[in-house]
Order: sequence, then structure tokens, then C-alpha cells
Amino acid sequence: MEWSSFWDREHLAEYYRNEAIMNGDIAAVHLESAEDESFWDMVLQLHHPGKYYYVYSSKSKKGVETSGRSACLSFLGYLDKRFFVCIDSDTDSIRKGHLSRAEEFVLQTYTYSWESIVCHIPELQTRFKEINKSSKRSFNFTVFLKKYSKTVVKGLAMAIESEEKADDTVFNNLWSILKTQCKSAEMKNDGEVYAQVISEQLTEYSKLTGKEARIDKGLEILANRGITDDNAYMYVRGHNLYDLIVYIGKESFYNDGLSFERDILKDNYPLEGYEEVDMIQSDIAAIVET
Repeated sequence: MEWSSFWDREHLAEYYRNEAIMNGDIAAVHLESAEDESFWDMVLQLHHPGKYYYVYSSKSKKGVETSGRSACLSFLGYLDKRFFVCIDSDTDSIRKGHLSRAEEFVLQTYTYSWESIVCHIPELQTRFKEINKSSKRSFNFTVFLKKYSKTVVKGLAMAIESEEKADDTVFNNLWSILKTQCKSAEMKNDGEVYAQVISEQLTEYSKLTGKEARIDKGLEILANRGITDDNAYMYVRGHNLYDLIVYIGKESFYNDGLSFERDILKDNYPLEGYEEVDMIQSDIAAIVET
């Protein structure tokens, strides 16, 4: 066998599978990147605790080191309960609804990404209030994210052209509009000004592009897919939401020796009781217990 042929998906999948077996691990799991391990391991430990062999990147068929969603999905057809992949759903749920990929041995977030899930309300606000010792600024993440969600759902609706088609250009423009930082004045009244600025920019964009007429139909399609103005914030690009929440949190949070991102968003984040996590748990059962 020539060395280059080792990078064939079937051979490489078998290699990862055997590595897990030899190490006594439950399975080999290909992630999009190393930073995803914390979330996916927490979710897997909830349903099927044990040791997993995590793969962060893999060689392409040409022998080039690759990572990300496409690297994970390149193994489709060669996955099983001993070697499966975990990916962010990105805009899949907006385009198609919450469709399980467990039969393909693919775990997914259902929201845009795992960063979206750890910004879930009301848990985010509860943890913030319990740990924050700062008196310099009061901020209610639940109030803010409800305003944010009611605004961004219209942007998502504009991207829906029909039941079968979505417009990538609208998504890209929406991600550009959703800034990941805000001015101090925009944070007042729990981010009311920030949400208003986004709303005005989306309204202007819809009129300039003629996409205003799509909104009502788009909202109807999204609602049928379980995405409404209550949870739309979890379906925008994950880092747009996550980076903004981290920025606001750092400005509002103080507790000596603690970090907003580490101790509120990441450390022992409670993942039970959320619809999206329940769907992930069902997929884990379908994959690992097959």
C-alpha cells in the first residue's frame, strides 16, 4: 500500500476506530476543532459516560491536515458507533428544520453551534446573578436576549426564499450587521439601544434589497421548523452571539479570581432540560447504543 492511500477515508476511519479500541475507549470522535471538546464531552458524559478518543483534525485524501465541519463530514459512509463525528449545525436547522443525522452517525448541535447553547436563557442570567459581585452596572441577559431574538428573527426570515431554498447572501449580511461589541451607551436599559440599532439596520437592508416582502412568509416557514422570536437568537452565527455575550459579560462582571467566560459560560454549564440538548441526547442513544 502506498503511503498516500492511507488517507483514503475508509482506511483512516479504521485507524481511528482501532485506536479507540486499543485504548479501551468507548469510541473515536472527530470534532471540528480542539475547542469543541469541552462541550461535546459534557454532553456525552451526561448520557453515556466514559472515555472517548477525540480527533481534532485529519489528513485529507491528498495528505493535507484539515479540520472543521467539512473534514468531519468527509467520513460519511465510513462511520459507526465506534467512530462518529460531532458538528455544529450552522444554518441547517433554518434551511431544513431539526432533522436528525443519527442514522449517518453524526451528532449535531441543532442550534447554530455549541456557543449558542451556552447562551441559553434563563440559565445564563441565573448563573450571572449568582456569581457577579459588581455594582458598577446591572445587566439582565434574559431581557436583552429576548429583545435581540425578536429582532434577529426577521433577518433569518429574509434569508428564506422558499421551503426548499435559502439565500446565503442574506445570511452573510446578517452576520455583518450583528456586531460582536457594543458601546457603553448601547448597553443601557439591558441593551435596548443595541437592539434598536440592529433593528434599524435590518429594516434599511430589507428595503434596499427588496426582501421586506419575504419576511412574513419566512417567519411562517421558520415557525414550522421550531424557530420563533423566542429562540431565534440561538440560530444566528454562534460567534456573533457568543462573542457579544462575552463582551457584555466582561464589562458587567466582577468577582476576584473568576472569569465571566470560563466560570459562567463554560464551567459545569447545566445542559439538561433544554430541547436542543434533549435532541442531542436522543441522537447519542441512537448512535452509541446501536
